Amino acid sequence: MFKVIAITLLTFYCFSKQASALEARAYALINLSDPSYKDANDEDISTSMRGALGIGALGAIDLIPMFFQMESGLIYNKKKFAIDPDGTTESWSMLEIPIGVRFKLNPFSVMAGFYYQMYMGTVKVADAENNFNEYEFEKKKYGTSDLGFYMGAGYNFYGFLFTDIRLGYGFKNNHIGGSSLKFVQYQIWIGVKFSLF
Repeated sequence: MFKVIAITLLTFYCFSKQASALEARAYALINLSDPSYKDANDEDISTSMRGALGIGALGAIDLIPMFFQMESGLIYNKKKFAIDPDGTTESWSMLEIPIGVRFKLNPFSVMAGFYYQMYMGTVKVADAENNFNEYEFEKKKYGTSDLGFYMGAGYNFYGFLFTDIRLGYGFKNNHIGGSSLKFVQYQIWIGVKFSLF
């Protein structure tokens, strides 16, 4: 985790020598997690998406003024999904570090990059009667992190408000008990941005 943050800061520092502007963004987001879940026999386990709220901050540096930016930041987010047909719902808290580039076509933009997610605390499980249990990630036979790719599109309002729509695809198997669990994420970001210099 600390190595990822250090590499991110060093990369920003190196690029800032040639950059003309540093931009900061604060935002709230809605995250919809769509898991692909298979048991040890490669049989599909039926799941349903659930929405969760998150918050975060991004920093962006112009690589080519008016066209390309490099961006990274820190997100507190959740993955939430239901296992059918019993109605059990699982909720995972996480910190996410995205690192990517944005091509600006003002007021529109498109972006792509990679993300690292570190799971925090416990897996919270609620049954159909809303009874809660909590499990450590290792005891629940889930991994403690994920790595993936994202892409998306954005739109700026009035120069300082923005919204992004992003699709993320996780590479890692989040289950360590013989099953397979990978995540696709759909996100809607809404926030404000401002220039630092």
